[in-house]
Amino acid sequence: MSILNRFQLRVGSVVTCLAGCLAVFFSANGSVQAGIMFDGETIGYQYLYPSLSDVIFSASPVVGAGVELPGLLSAGGDTASMDISDTNILIDFYESSYTFFAPEIFNGFRIFDIGATLPSIGSVTIAAATNMVGFSAANISFDANNIYVNLQGLDFTPSTIVSLDVAPGVAAVPEPSTLIAFCAVGVVAGVRRLRRRTSVGCSAE
Repeated sequence: MSILNRFQLRVGSVVTCLAGCLAVFFSANGSVQAGIMFDGETIGYQYLYPSLSDVIFSASPVVGAGVELPGLLSAGGDTASMDISDTNILIDFYESSYTFFAPEIFNGFRIFDIGATLPSIGSVTIAAATNMVGFSAANISFDANNIYVNLQGLDFTPSTIVSLDVAPGVAAVPEPSTLIAFCAVGVVAGVRRLRRRTSVGCSAE
């Protein structure tokens, strides 16, 4: 291979490296995980009472059309149904014989990533349809894989609704300045290598 051909080949490699870095930057900057949160996934469900360590009912429904859980505390139905969509958890109360949750340490449910298949949970917010008196953000806690809703001490009627919007977390991507610096180092190294190889080639000829 001639010196000119070697030079052209190495210039092309440097240009390709730079183009690749720029493509990664523009595709990654501000990117978010896929929009699907729960739809089509198997999720874990537990009702916890009177503490976080006491499970009185558990299930693992597949999220799809219709109601996933006919009852919060049992498979046969009890106080409310739970309908989970892609990014929403809707609890529709229907029980009228008793109308409040006992004020224990924890009296509520946990939804979790049972199979390590869900996007990380980025936020859980109260939707406008919610009308449970006293229910607030203080009743909700979450991390990347779990949502806890504590209903202890709260009253409900057959028309009470709790609706929660769930959004995935933002994917971890390099800061723009870090990515640009990384690309710059790679390009400079490529140019130096190109100069060294070209000089050696000239002296060898």
